[in-house]
Amino acid sequence: MDALSYNALVKTHVLYNMTNQVMREFKEETDVGEEIEAFVNMASDAASENGLKLTVHEWWLVSNDFAYAAKEEGEIIVDTPFGAIWGRQYNGPLIAMDLCKKVF
Repeated sequence: MDALSYNALVKTHVLYNMTNQVMREFKEETDVGEEIEAFVNMASDAASENGLKLTVHEWWLVSNDFAYAAKEEGEIIVDTPFGAIWGRQYNGPLIAMDLCKKVF
């Protein structure tokens, strides 16, 4: 698959950057924020048992198809009232290059 195909997948499946909203949920200590935080803590504990460090840099609203495929790859996907959000652990590279190759 070429870069244009990966970019098309991102436009189809990675819908909206939810980072600011998730940070507000954490700051205001809402039920949604607590649910996301609990999920991330659970995933962090599991990662640390395997000698890995889990750090979420961004939160993205994603399609259900992307969410399913990303879960299968061990990515952080949390179902919220907003929809499925992906805790992107990568920082900097294009989404098309970092995860879509792994998921699709």
